Amino acid sequence: MFQKIFIASLFLLSFLKAECFYTVDIDAFPKEHTLKIKAQIYDPSRSVLVDVSSLASPQRELLEQKMFDGSNKLEFSYTIKDETHIREDFISLTYPWLPMTPSLCKYTLRVKTPKDFVVIAEAESIQEHINAQAKTTELKLEKPIDRPSLIASNKFETKQLKRDELTLKTYFFKEHTHLADAYLEKTKSFIEGYEKILGKFPFSSFSIVENLFQTGYSMPTFTLIGDKIIDKSYLIERSLGHEILHQWFGNSLFVDEKGGNWTEGLTTFLSDYHFENAKNEGLRYRKEAISKYLLNTRKDSERSLDNFYYGADKASKTLGYDKGMFFWYMLSREMGEERFLAYLSKFYAINRFSKVSYEDFRDFFQLQTNSSLVLFFDEWVYKKGVLSFDITQPSVQWTGDSYEISFDVIQDINASRIFTLPLHVKSEKDENIFDVLINKQTKSIKLNTSQRPISLDIDPKTKLFRNFFEDEKLHTLEALQQSDHLLVVSDKTIKSLPFENYKQVATDELSFKELKNSDVVFLNDSLSDFNRFIMPFKPLEEASWQLNVFANPWNKARSVAYVKSGLDALDARLKHRLKYYGAYSALAFNDTTTILKQKPDIKGVWSIELAKKQSVVEVPKSFDFDSLIAKISGKRVIFVGEMHTNYAHHINQLEVVKHIHAKNQNLVIALEMFQKDFQPFLDDYVAKKIDLVEMLKGTEYFKRWSYEPYMYMPIFEYARENGIKLLAMNQQQEITKKTTKQALMGLSKKERENLPEALDFTNDVYKERLSDFFKNAHKTNDSNVTVDTDYMYQSQVLWDETMAYNIAKTLQEDPLRQVVVLVGAGHLQSFHGIPDRLKRRVDVPIAVILQDVEASEKIADFILYTSPIEGKKSKKLGIYLDKSSLKIDKIIQNERADKMGIKKGDIIVSCNGFWTKELTDLKLALFASDIRNEKIRVDVKRGEKILTLEEK
Repeated sequence: MFQKIFIASLFLLSFLKAECFYTVDIDAFPKEHTLKIKAQIYDPSRSVLVDVSSLASPQRELLEQKMFDGSNKLEFSYTIKDETHIREDFISLTYPWLPMTPSLCKYTLRVKTPKDFVVIAEAESIQEHINAQAKTTELKLEKPIDRPSLIASNKFETKQLKRDELTLKTYFFKEHTHLADAYLEKTKSFIEGYEKILGKFPFSSFSIVENLFQTGYSMPTFTLIGDKIIDKSYLIERSLGHEILHQWFGNSLFVDEKGGNWTEGLTTFLSDYHFENAKNEGLRYRKEAISKYLLNTRKDSERSLDNFYYGADKASKTLGYDKGMFFWYMLSREMGEERFLAYLSKFYAINRFSKVSYEDFRDFFQLQTNSSLVLFFDEWVYKKGVLSFDITQPSVQWTGDSYEISFDVIQDINASRIFTLPLHVKSEKDENIFDVLINKQTKSIKLNTSQRPISLDIDPKTKLFRNFFEDEKLHTLEALQQSDHLLVVSDKTIKSLPFENYKQVATDELSFKELKNSDVVFLNDSLSDFNRFIMPFKPLEEASWQLNVFANPWNKARSVAYVKSGLDALDARLKHRLKYYGAYSALAFNDTTTILKQKPDIKGVWSIELAKKQSVVEVPKSFDFDSLIAKISGKRVIFVGEMHTNYAHHINQLEVVKHIHAKNQNLVIALEMFQKDFQPFLDDYVAKKIDLVEMLKGTEYFKRWSYEPYMYMPIFEYARENGIKLLAMNQQQEITKKTTKQALMGLSKKERENLPEALDFTNDVYKERLSDFFKNAHKTNDSNVTVDTDYMYQSQVLWDETMAYNIAKTLQEDPLRQVVVLVGAGHLQSFHGIPDRLKRRVDVPIAVILQDVEASEKIADFILYTSPIEGKKSKKLGIYLDKSSLKIDKIIQNERADKMGIKKGDIIVSCNGFWTKELTDLKLALFASDIRNEKIRVDVKRGEKILTLEEK
């Protein structure tokens, strides 16, 4: 507020090292909430200028006339009535309560109060005079400062500690006097640390003063701390150090308002940042500083550092404190930290008790280093915003004696800067670090390394104040609070959220487009949706309120969160506490007791893959099939992967089943090709209530799977003969197909009831592998055709999770049961599909066997190599059908249909007693005729006639 009023003053001038003397006599009447003030300003060397806008006429006009006449002495009096800041037991004047001079002044305050009041102000000399009626306290500071404050109360209890010529004091309320010793010792420790860097403490006394108002202020010779926060550990461990450092920067080296407030950034850098850096948390602090700036700063209202004066709101605070801190951090790197601190100490010693600007720092550092800092200050003090650039067209070329990495750095054409970009090139053996000057809007870069490069990491230590790559984003409470598009998913009335701007969406109204393009909060009643659309999550039972924030797996630039909360009004104490927890990603409370407090991971790096890491797999000692069985027989679940069309793979699966069954009669064979709703047909088949044809018909095998049934028939028959349960473990095809077209959010409530309790979409490696597969599998010549890999990935994960769920359920039913799972290799590779999802549900020993795949690290437990085998195939008529019907479009000469007399244009009506409405009916009929050893007999419609044609 001081700077704001000061700048608005008609009489704004700045004189360095001014000899101005300000004497103030104050009569305090706390019960009347009043101060009566008489003041005198004397400047022997020049006329006195003062902002008198707060004074009433006619005194204001009189003083203004004196100033215009060039008077070097002003006298005036006035009364302050303030029921908020002047109370019966406490006076706290930290706002501009005195008319202010543009120059620094030495102050003497004589304050008359009730006898039981203790008075504090900016002073090194304090004298008290008590008579029968009142107490007069004279406070004097012989060093020039910008303005005084006034604190007085009858609640204080005082304690002090002497350190050489420095006196340290506490003025605490009775309930907090037990904290005094800790504060005094910590203050002594902070001062001694700063003195080693900056030189002697600027005053002969320093006090820690408790305030009825919740402040964290620092004034010359004392700091003022609110009574509700004074007992918080963070305050004594970190915030106190920040306020003490202000005694050097801000309270004895002052801001020249014409060039912006540099003190908050510098103090934050040398205190808060250095405290965290000493705990190896410097990288996190830098990332959090950028995150706060990006979240709280609107591009249309951004300002440069030289336009920061005080923290009026979150946007201005993050400019002055966070970007300001980053400026001084980058400057210390530019100069070298040791040199920076040495020159900073020298600058302070020369300029203390005067006003300085960014330009003064720049000019002094340039003189000391004999190098220009004009560009650096221009980029970071006088330009607004953050660095914003992209890396394009990365490539690697072998030049004959080294690897050359080429790429372009492209900046926003409207916000181009000059800066040094840290780049780390990683190879398999080492890491090369480059600092590259970027001085154009588009800069082409070439780097050379002797080792084969694997990745290019862009500013991995976050040494630049720049935009984040999506993997670097910090997903926090504040990220939700500052979201430009926040959705809350709940069907109930909401009153308990720490968010101001959000749109509520019912659980059955959330679309995938909204989920992907928004920050989304799921409440208690939408936990099942969070589990199914995002990841498995189990709230803490003991938490009455809980928040967990994650990267949105569908768009990492966005956040998703679960909030456990009563849906009534948020407890006022908890709501207040959450104001200070914006940097956290996980919070949980039991009433107002904190039981979980966790910040997000900061491992995310802007990394560009230049080449796949070379993978060398040691050729293992091969062993025979019996040895494989010996190694896997003790596993509760044995996955045997297949290529669906490879006959040999299914023979191997049968052999595994036989060998495991010989060791354990309590066996289940889990099958991908059957969907769970058709389990009764498998049970009846194994129980010999129906035959194979009836089972295939009942399970709609030819409609839902379509691969050659003869490949699986030996497995089916072995299970039937030995009474082995066949488990239908797959999801309904209607649901997976609908998911592929409409995403999970497109499913009805009834359809969602068929889903597993939780689906995990957070495996980025699996998602990337499947996305590449989907894109390649659905390539077309039509550039307008796009493949929604997100929907297809959801369908695949739904498939995996359903199978994992059904296997887990089967295991839980009988602890002695073993399961052999027959499934496509893609669901098993690198354990990502079903195995990891099964492990999440039941942690049992498993073995994963793949067949005829290229060996790579951790792709499976075993790889079974085999020779091709030909097997029996289903009968075919030798016809081509119309795409949409059973009308014959073409007859292949000398095949069955031709020999039976079937003609082009015929419509097949039935086959061997099976009515044929679609192709799958015909396939079933042909298969049935084969295993029942029947000749093929078809009824065809030819014109208006029905003809019966039979195989000869």
